[in-house]
Amino acid sequence: MRKYLTILCVLIITVIVLGLTACGGGGTGSSSTSTNQPAAPAIAKVRMWLTLSSNPDAPPVTTLTPEQTVQASIWARGTTEETVTFKVNLYYGDKLTTLAQNVKTEGPSKAVAIGALAAPLEPGTYVFKAHSGSFGEVVGSLTITVTAPPLSEQPDKATFNKYFSDMGLGRLPAGGQLPIDLQQNVSVFASGDQICLYGTLIQDVQAGQVSAGIYDPNTKNFATPKMGFPRPLSKGGFASSGPVNLPGGKYEYKVYVDDVLIAIFSFEVR
Repeated sequence: MRKYLTILCVLIITVIVLGLTACGGGGTGSSSTSTNQPAAPAIAKVRMWLTLSSNPDAPPVTTLTPEQTVQASIWARGTTEETVTFKVNLYYGDKLTTLAQNVKTEGPSKAVAIGALAAPLEPGTYVFKAHSGSFGEVVGSLTITVTAPPLSEQPDKATFNKYFSDMGLGRLPAGGQLPIDLQQNVSVFASGDQICLYGTLIQDVQAGQVSAGIYDPNTKNFATPKMGFPRPLSKGGFASSGPVNLPGGKYEYKVYVDDVLIAIFSFEVR
């Protein structure tokens, strides 16, 4: 009977060990995909949070503007008395960035500073995950939302949809040619860059019918006067470029059809 119980205990321990090994997931590489991200832990061993100051007891935040992301401090605290050593990855879509390694909790009574972000985050949803162990076990996670800055006014979507199927703001590198060298969906420029408006028309427009200007929300005036396109635009793709020539700051690129605002693109000059 004693021999039987000994064999049974060994079998149970073996099954538990194999089960834990099979549950270990994730990797320690520098890139990942959203489908391969380790899931959030069932019982978190690490709690993470953000504050807009260097005080861990300040109110935690989960919704921030891009400017606030570089003002925020990242903190962690253990949820049990055991010591947990982990690294912190920041996930955005199919990309990840390792923010810190060898972070160690000291139980539930003390907050541990993880650090801060070096550059503002673009609008979107981001996930901080604490990974522990050789298999990258997820021991804590935090989701934050970065919101786009509010616009000075709202464009008329109905008029936009009457004339365009898509539109965006981009950059033309020095010496580049449209449209092959156009960099699309750009929101940060340097003074002297070529800023480009591109899109697709679903009907022809006359010369001057479409116009655009660069607006300064701080002064509430146009930094670059609103000007009409000098030539007719035909149905199909189009792109127009010009130098930025603006001091550093935040601006709005406003587009009009027959003096009706149909699109606004926020951008920054650094």
